[in-house]
Amino acid sequence: MNTQGAELWRDKPIDSLDEDTLGRANFVRSAAEVIARSWSADESTVIGLLGPWGSGKTSLINLIEQDLTERFGDWHVAHFTPWSASDEAGVMAEFYAAITAALPEEGRAEFRKAAGELIGLAAPLASFIPYAGEAAKGVAKRASEALSKTKPWNVAFKEASEELQNRGLRILVVVDDVDRLQGPELAEVLKVVRLLGRFPGVQYLLSYDERSVQEALATTALVKDVKAASLFMEKIVQHPLRVPSVGTRARMKLLRREIEKNVAPWEAGGVELAMPRVGSCLPDMARGADTLRTIHRFGASLALEFSRHEPGEVDAEDLVLLSFLDAREPLLFRELPRFSEELRSGKQGEPSYGNGTVQREDFDYIGVFERLAGGVLTGTVQTVLSTLFPALNSSLAGAPAPRVAHADYFDRYFAGGVGVGDVGDGEVARAFEAAARGDLGEIRHLLPASNAWDDDDAVLVFSKFPPPKTLSGKRPVELVDSFSRLIAEIPEQRHFLQSAYERLHLYIESVIVACIEEWDLEDISKATQSAPLRSRLNWAYRLEGVSLKGRERTEGWVEIWLRELAAETARFALSHLRLRDGAPVNGSIWWDFIVAHGDVDAFKVELEKGMAQKDFAAEDLAARFVRAVHVMGAQGTRLEEVDRASWARLAPDEVAAWCAEWETPFVRGPAADHPNTWQARREFARGRLPSPELGTGA
Repeated sequence: MNTQGAELWRDKPIDSLDEDTLGRANFVRSAAEVIARSWSADESTVIGLLGPWGSGKTSLINLIEQDLTERFGDWHVAHFTPWSASDEAGVMAEFYAAITAALPEEGRAEFRKAAGELIGLAAPLASFIPYAGEAAKGVAKRASEALSKTKPWNVAFKEASEELQNRGLRILVVVDDVDRLQGPELAEVLKVVRLLGRFPGVQYLLSYDERSVQEALATTALVKDVKAASLFMEKIVQHPLRVPSVGTRARMKLLRREIEKNVAPWEAGGVELAMPRVGSCLPDMARGADTLRTIHRFGASLALEFSRHEPGEVDAEDLVLLSFLDAREPLLFRELPRFSEELRSGKQGEPSYGNGTVQREDFDYIGVFERLAGGVLTGTVQTVLSTLFPALNSSLAGAPAPRVAHADYFDRYFAGGVGVGDVGDGEVARAFEAAARGDLGEIRHLLPASNAWDDDDAVLVFSKFPPPKTLSGKRPVELVDSFSRLIAEIPEQRHFLQSAYERLHLYIESVIVACIEEWDLEDISKATQSAPLRSRLNWAYRLEGVSLKGRERTEGWVEIWLRELAAETARFALSHLRLRDGAPVNGSIWWDFIVAHGDVDAFKVELEKGMAQKDFAAEDLAARFVRAVHVMGAQGTRLEEVDRASWARLAPDEVAAWCAEWETPFVRGPAADHPNTWQARREFARGRLPSPELGTGA
């Protein structure tokens, strides 16, 4: 994780045309010219800068102010911040203070005195000193009270106006974020602008979202509804200037720039990123990114997310699309983790059963998220969601790793990286490369201890190995050797789902099959020698099924390997028999493999010798042909059947007497009551195995 390169967005407006990326210079110049041309020493004019939230109004104000002062001489700009005041008197005090602060030093004292009189007359309870944007109690209150008793308001206003007019100053009062005011506050500000502040030579630049102002006014006594509010504002604002909209193409360009900027560090690290899904969504994203603030929030989210994740641990396209959702619909985005399974599967609710099938209701993601987010789910958001989670609009659930729709990766996108219970793909990749060199140290570090294997943890690690087909064309002898040593450490646990042993076993098998054309007998023998015999026999069976199809070079060594494994199986069977009841009762002997690929006659001779030497008895041999079946749950392992076919081929004539003695099957009770012991197996075999024909061995 690298956070050093992440640029945090602070919603800071620009203050120079050099920073303008939208080509708004002409608008800025035109707006400055309107302000300059409309100025009169005898009148006051109100100019409106109209645009939705996030459209860049504050940036435009900065640029207009800069252009106005640079091209049109000595303008004095005052910034009026009404939301900093707590009541009517405070609003007026802040207003007059703003104008005072914009005046040259030599004229401030006289106007401050006149403004104090106005405050006292217009708001007798005022207790603020109006200067430099500050408000304080004391002197101003006493002065206002004395002056308000002697002069009518219009006289005081005229005197204050003359103080400004005599100086011939060009003053612009900027009132930004008017749309953030509540109804009563807004009414007070408009009262100041319309009545109490119409000083000659003073221009106003009001910045606001038209709809928001209309709705706020509709809550006051000034107007009765939104339509009336619109007419009311038309009377106040003489020159409305609408912020130029950013076209779809321009927004696409800005979005693409943010994406390219934040993806670049990953690409610099050697990751090749093609983004067809983002490309298909980009027109919709541009339509949905209806303000500059949304685009900037998107860029900030991208910067943060790409710094939190290592390349390859998540899908870059999904990270881009989720960052867009976070910027565009933050309320919806926060709800996504609650619906992990529904989003990935496209289904909701409990399953129902009928007509031999399992049915689940389609996930109504539009209805669910509209209720949670408190608004209409736009087409843009629907497009992005269905791209992230294909099952929402398709019968195909899930997605390949490391997509957000993959069960093993979903949480990463919302946890900010590889969390507890997860393992990084990069870690697994490095460990895999080390294993390919014969070093199992890093793999073992990722796995639980051999005496306390957690199947879920191990399966997660194994699932992140590269597809075996990608190894085709190589001779991964060291890799298979490493994993053969590793699988010998894993207990062959019974598991409701795929166990760690099964997962690794199948992976090794797939690698062997994928690379079969590059192997020979020496390779396969060396690579698999450390694996348990049961694993090697399974792999051999698999090779037998795929290799003998016109592959002359392969066919020869596979057949030799099968014969060698059959001979090893026969030796294992004999040693197992000699242990008698001391042998492990779990597992089985692969009699059918000996029959298929071994020297049956030579093996029968060895069985006869063992019985003659009393190394084991006929019933010990018979017990090894009983098959136990593991039943998930409380029942455990039960004895279920015997391998009659292999017995018929391998049993020597010497067992005939035993078979004749036990012609009737031994009945202990229900099969579930048969304990998996050698005694129970011997009893189970009685009467169930046929007697060989004497003298034939068949």
